[in-house]
Amino acid sequence: MAIKNTSKKFKTKFLDQILEDIATVPPSMNKEIFEIALDSRKVVLNSCFFSIKGRKENGLDYIQHALSKGAVAVVADDKKAKDQCARGGVPLFVIPELKKHLGTIARRFYDDPSSEMKVIGVTGTNGKTTIAYLLKEALQYLKKRCLYVGTLGAGSLEYKNFLQLNNTTPDIFTLNNLFRTHSQNGVTYCALEASSIGLDQDRLQNLSLDIGIFSNITQDHLDYHNDFETYKNAKAKLFKIKNLKYAIINIDDEFGSLLANSLSKSINLFKISLNQSMLKSDKAILGARHLSFDKAGCAFDLVYGAQTHSVKSRLIGRYNILNLLAVAAVLISQDVPLDEVAVILSSIGDVPGRMERCGRNFKGCPIYIDYAHTPDALENALVSLRQIYPSSANKLILVFGCGGDRDKNKRPFMGAIAEKYADSVMLTSDNSRNESSLNIIEDILKGIKDKSQIMINTDRELAINLSIQSAKENDVILIAGKGHEEYQEIFSKKQFFSDRLIIKKLLGEEL
Repeated sequence: MAIKNTSKKFKTKFLDQILEDIATVPPSMNKEIFEIALDSRKVVLNSCFFSIKGRKENGLDYIQHALSKGAVAVVADDKKAKDQCARGGVPLFVIPELKKHLGTIARRFYDDPSSEMKVIGVTGTNGKTTIAYLLKEALQYLKKRCLYVGTLGAGSLEYKNFLQLNNTTPDIFTLNNLFRTHSQNGVTYCALEASSIGLDQDRLQNLSLDIGIFSNITQDHLDYHNDFETYKNAKAKLFKIKNLKYAIINIDDEFGSLLANSLSKSINLFKISLNQSMLKSDKAILGARHLSFDKAGCAFDLVYGAQTHSVKSRLIGRYNILNLLAVAAVLISQDVPLDEVAVILSSIGDVPGRMERCGRNFKGCPIYIDYAHTPDALENALVSLRQIYPSSANKLILVFGCGGDRDKNKRPFMGAIAEKYADSVMLTSDNSRNESSLNIIEDILKGIKDKSQIMINTDRELAINLSIQSAKENDVILIAGKGHEEYQEIFSKKQFFSDRLIIKKLLGEEL
């Protein structure tokens, strides 16, 4: 069935429309603009290229590339762009503190498409991808089209058709372009992962945000934020976006509890918790009782006020119940009855690369892949598997590494967690980027006291193969760190690599 286009038709803009009240555009320089871009690779014919100085790269270095691809105007935050634009013969507009205006420019050019959707922003160290993806699935269950934007890519249909993104939270131009394209195709919701870096860099600037979700906060990205306090402040920015209507906060997290208490009174607050004493004392909390876990997933009673309804989910782990509660809160905010919410939660649950089970027929050994790349995420995954596969009957085998050029301080913590919960550990490469895999492994080893059960192989494919082949009947294998990713980044070069496909190939399963 064709989807009715309910969105207004997009029209190209002239420079004076885009830069109104920001810069003066003489008639002789007033060009018709077909696209705007912060990345020269996204420039098409008749684009306006915006040159911004970033933390690692400077747009000045890409002006010539943008011109060669058809840019007809340049807007920059640095007067040094003058020489390059003079050579290209295109108009240049120098605007100090240009970053502050990008949200306004994007809204004008793309006709404010976020206002035509209900946008749900999800932030937190862990759980963003799961919550956002489950929201897409839940809304789809209700026959509503939802755009997902985040770590898995961007799309409103099947995961295999997702557009791959360079960042978890794309730049403000890319976001508005995605909103425009999908709203024109009948999409009415967006579940958006809001990373701390994206929030710090104002990539959600001037968006119309309806709902903000906070999952939790643990150590991550301190290579960027420098300290934990700055990291927390970046996450909190999501809930300071103007005209936010709803906030969904995990108050079992200490920072989440503080965040909930600091919100503007104009925001409708949903508190989620698994703390049973909190459920008894605060009727406003959305929570769960009678939690149980097995190989098939988890079961619980969904509790909101005086209402209780049973849920049985395919998701593994206590932490995933909190993720499901966040999804439930969104549905309740959209006036979905609690009994229907419970049915929906029981019907969704397969998130690519998140405790995804592979290799079902190998020696009776379940094999899981998971994106866990933080200490907390790795611990949650291991604890969950240990809970449903008792150590008395099963040996838990872990294969993992840590990413290069990222927070080095977390590596020993992840080593300590691996030693505590796994019976056998294979340390290998992840996305080593510009670091030596062996040096990264040395950092992980600093957190491990007894190295007798530790194996090392920097060839990730070989490490996976050796770990699976060494497993005995009923052992459990977790391959962590990459999850859905289908590449390895080694010394700034990306090459195809998929944990999932390596497992299928080894086991002779259909690719």
